[in-house]
Amino acid sequence: MLQHFFIGGENRPFKFGFNAIDIYCRERSITLAQFTEQLERVGKGEALPGEIRDLIYAGLAGGALTAGLPVSFNSLTVGDWMDELTSEGIAAILKAFAESVSAPVKKKAETQTAQL
Repeated sequence: MLQHFFIGGENRPFKFGFNAIDIYCRERSITLAQFTEQLERVGKGEALPGEIRDLIYAGLAGGALTAGLPVSFNSLTVGDWMDELTSEGIAAILKAFAESVSAPVKKKAETQTAQL
């Protein structure tokens, strides 16, 4: 689901789907299995700051691509933008991320239940 957040002086689209996962994995040179391990750390509050920054970057880049906009920023730029956000602003973006990641799991569970 495409959402928008005011970050970096603009209202920017954010979408954490398959494109964002690919962007994140390529940015960090990791496999999908390693991505899953990192998600578990995020869920436990054990993520490194750079992991959080790169997840937000990937969601913003994925959102820009979905909206047909150029990705005119990098993960370090996003880190600078995050410095300007309130803790509530970062929490809102992380909530959108968590909802995006859990949506396919919920849909799969609903599909399996419907098939019973």
